[in-house]
Formats: sequence, structure tokens, C-alpha cells
Amino acid sequence: MQKMMVLSFILAFLLTFCLAAAQVIQPVGFAGYAPLEITNKPVQDKIEPREWAEFEIQVKSNQRKSDTIMLSIQEEGVEFSSITKPTSDLASGIPMAPGEIKTTKYLLKPSPSLLTDPYKPHNIALHARMQESGVTASTILQVTLLPEGWRAAQFVDANISIMAPEFIDPRNVYSFKLSIQNNNKRDLGVLRVVLRSALFDEDAEITIGSLEGKTVDFPIRFAENQQPRKDQWTVEISGKDGMLYRKTMQYEIVSYRIPFSMEEKMEKRFLKNIRHIIVTNNENVAEQQWVKVPVSTLERLLSKTAPSAQIEVIGNEPQFVWELLLNPGESKESTITTSYRTPLLILLIIAVLAYVAYMMKDPLVILKESQDIKTFEGGIVELKVGLTIKNRTNREYHAVEVVDKIPSIATYKKGAEIGEMRPSKVVQRKDGIILKWNIGKMESYEERILAYSVKSKLGILGDFRMPRAIVTCKDEKGTKITVKSNQMDVSSAEFEEEKKEE
Repeated sequence: MQKMMVLSFILAFLLTFCLAAAQVIQPVGFAGYAPLEITNKPVQDKIEPREWAEFEIQVKSNQRKSDTIMLSIQEEGVEFSSITKPTSDLASGIPMAPGEIKTTKYLLKPSPSLLTDPYKPHNIALHARMQESGVTASTILQVTLLPEGWRAAQFVDANISIMAPEFIDPRNVYSFKLSIQNNNKRDLGVLRVVLRSALFDEDAEITIGSLEGKTVDFPIRFAENQQPRKDQWTVEISGKDGMLYRKTMQYEIVSYRIPFSMEEKMEKRFLKNIRHIIVTNNENVAEQQWVKVPVSTLERLLSKTAPSAQIEVIGNEPQFVWELLLNPGESKESTITTSYRTPLLILLIIAVLAYVAYMMKDPLVILKESQDIKTFEGGIVELKVGLTIKNRTNREYHAVEVVDKIPSIATYKKGAEIGEMRPSKVVQRKDGIILKWNIGKMESYEERILAYSVKSKLGILGDFRMPRAIVTCKDEKGTKITVKSNQMDVSSAEFEEEKKEE
């Protein structure tokens, strides 16, 4: 009986212990899992001021019953604005069924007063809490707040080219040139350019703005007694954000330089000259030298070179210049081709066009104009018509006739003034009066003047138009030529205005 009581006591103790353990273990997990799991995956965790950081948040419920997850953040003494996509996940919570997994987007925006540091992220604790059971879980969101413009500062889009000799005669001064072209709209600001080797150390500062390009020229002088040697030089370009460019190149101090020998041959063709410039390196080491060939200003304008040459003007004299690198005993040929064909062709075309224009113009010209206008009570009652005929060629023309017409509104006044050639024929028609003059022959460049008077019984008011006069003639081949004059317009109103002004 005593043993049974002891055994019952032990069983009761074990049962009580198991029940208590079950109460403690239940909130911790079910089937080996936490009742609530939360993880994050950065979508955009490096931001500049006024930008939003974004994380993909995944939550999983391991509870046996449905519940709602509420999200909240706790910062390290700083402030962030936060939203979710969809916004209801933050405002109303995320409803979860047992064993369900859901994903939401969590966005964070820093306050304007928050300090920036591209190397130290802000650790933000994102808490998830089951609304009914009170179970919680957390994950850390790491947000790196970059200074404004920091990304652009890391991207430098620039073309850098270097012009420097490979072989150096220590008696000469050499130019080491670095050209920097900024292809970015962001200013590069002040850049420090350093050029150094075992024999020289130079530096300069330049300021390069948006889309700007500049060239730095380092004139380098060596000791004249410098012994031949091989060396290397390094160029470094740095700005406020650190090193932007670095390059090392080889060069060689050679023995005293012997100028390249130069031989010239001239090849003449029709309206074209080709100068062959043959340059030879007579030293036993490789050499890099400038070769200069003087030319006239006309040759400079009409010439092309192969290979392409630079142009320098020394003492008002243009020169074609090549920079050549020749190995020992090597020769290279450059050509200067001067062609006079194109300008001559242009002159010929101009001459042909001028000749065609000259040949196409009328050999005779006739000008018709009004003279000695008389008016009565504002209307034109009489005027004199002048016809000027001119042969503007050096050839003679025969059978020259002039025909003019007076409209029916007026009539021909007989009795021309002394010295005027009277019409050979006057024909009265319904639509007007026809006047005809037989001039006969006109010598080269000869000029004839004809005149006749027109009168009207009633004054002509307003505008009065006389038709065109016609000249016909024949050239030495018997070809008939017809030329018309201008139309003559007379206005009584304009004539009255002129009289008032006088």
C-alpha cells in the first residue's frame, strides 16, 4: 500500500511536470519550428537623401490557428518614414492562416537631418507581432545612406589621351601632353595631374567642368650629359574623390641624335605635282623625330598629304609636319600631291556659263519710255514716246525693222520734230494705229533713237498702258531674230504728283 502511494505520487509529479513543460514549450515552437518567422531580402539598400530604401519581407506562421501580423520598426535613435506595398499590410496587418507564407514590400525613407555615411549602414529592427497570441519575431534592415551625388562621383566618364616621346635626346626639350575630355555632365572640379619618373617629377592642377576638355603640357628638360638608359614614367590624375587615372609607360634616353636624312623627288603630271619625301634613319638606334617640309600658301590650299600631316606656320611660312618613328636604317616615304585641276575646272565652268549666258542674250535690245507728257484738267492729252534700239554685239544685222502700236484710245500726231526719223508706214486699224520704221542695217554696237508723239481728244485719266514695240532683223546667215521691248505704263495721277513736287 505504501509502495502504491509512492508510485502514484511519482506519476502525479511527472504528469504535472509534463503539463507545465507543454505550457512553456508551446509558445516557442511547434514540431521543431518557431511559431513566427520573418526574413528580409534587400531590393535597394543603398540610397541618397530623398530616396526610398526597399526590402522584400517574408513572414511565415507556424501557429495552429489564424492570426494577424502587425509590422513596426525600431531605429537606432534616428527616424525613418515607412510604408508597405500594399499599404494595408502596414495599416491593418497581414492576415495569416496556419502554416501560411506571405511576402510584402517594406520601404524606408530617411529624415533630412539624418547623417550620411557610405561605409556604415543604419541597422533598423523590423518587428513582426501576432495580434492575438502576442508572439513576436524580428529581422534587421541595413540601410546605407549615401551623401547626395555620391553615385555620380563614383562614375567618371572621361577620355584621356597621352602624347609623349618614346626616344629622347637629352639635349632637347620634350613636351609631354595629357588631354582630358569630360564626357559627363557632372563637373570634375579641380584635378591634380602628376608626371614622374626617376629623372623628373612634375605636377599641375586643372579645373574641368561639365563636358569640358583641357590639355596639360609638361615641357621636360634633361641634363645634357645624361647617359643613355631605359626608364619609365607614370602619370596620375586624382580629384576630390581619389585616384581617377594611372598609367605607366616606357621611354629611352638615346645617344645624341643625328637628324633623319631627307631626299625629295618631284613627279609632274598634267596640272598636278607629286613630291615624294623619303626620310631615312641613319643611326644605329630607333629614333622618333619631326620632319618639316616648307610649302607655299597656294600649295597648302591645293595639296593633300599621305600620311596626313600637321600644318605649322613658322615665320609666315607654312610647313607640312610629320612625326616619324624609324628603326635603325629604316626609310619611310611621305607624299605631297598638289593638284591645279579642280580650281582650273571651276574657272572653266564659270567661263562656259558666262559664254552661254552671253550667247543666249538678245543681240538687240529696245527700250520704250514716255517723254514730254502734257495734261489738261488732270488728264493726259499728249505725250511723246521714245524708242532706243541698241546693237550690243560686235556683229552687223540687216533688214532691221521696228513696229509699234498706239491703242485706239489715242491717235498719232503727225509732224515730228526736226532730227527724228519718221515712220516708214502708218496704218490705221480698228484696234489702234500701227507704226513701222525700216532702219535697214545696224553696225556693231550702234544705237538708234526713234520718237513719235501721241495725242488724245479727251484727257486720259488714271493708268495708260502702251503695248510692247517689236524689232526684227537678220544676222549674216539670214536667221531672223525678233526682240520685244518693255511695256510702257503712264499714270496721270503720278504725273500730277510730280508736277506738284516740282
